[in-house]
Amino acid sequence: MKQEDELFKKIGTDNYFKVPDNYFDSVQEEIMSKLPEKEYDPSLYDSKSSIWLKVKPWVYMAAMFAGIALMFEVFNNLSGGQGKNEINIVEAQPECDAGMEEDLNDYYNYMLENSMMDDYSMYQYLKD
Repeated sequence: MKQEDELFKKIGTDNYFKVPDNYFDSVQEEIMSKLPEKEYDPSLYDSKSSIWLKVKPWVYMAAMFAGIALMFEVFNNLSGGQGKNEINIVEAQPECDAGMEEDLNDYYNYMLENSMMDDYSMYQYLKD
């Protein structure tokens, strides 16, 4: 704060940048008068090209979504398909007797780690 006060005393607080009087009243007209006139060319606006200009964004968007779907299909086939992460519950389920609570907990932990469920969904599934 003290340094700023010293600088203001040395330099002053006057604003030396000024705009001429009524500058903003006439600036728009001056700029518009300096721009070149644009001529109307009817060949640019014929009916055939205007239909394509209206349809072109939709065609491009459909091509984009088709490309994305194709890309997902290729990546899915390269990674081995959907059967890669499936778990056969009959083979994975250990034999559980009444006194094998620890094995049951291990089984639930195994299923929780290898499933696509979060903790709360797994809790709801086990609760039901």
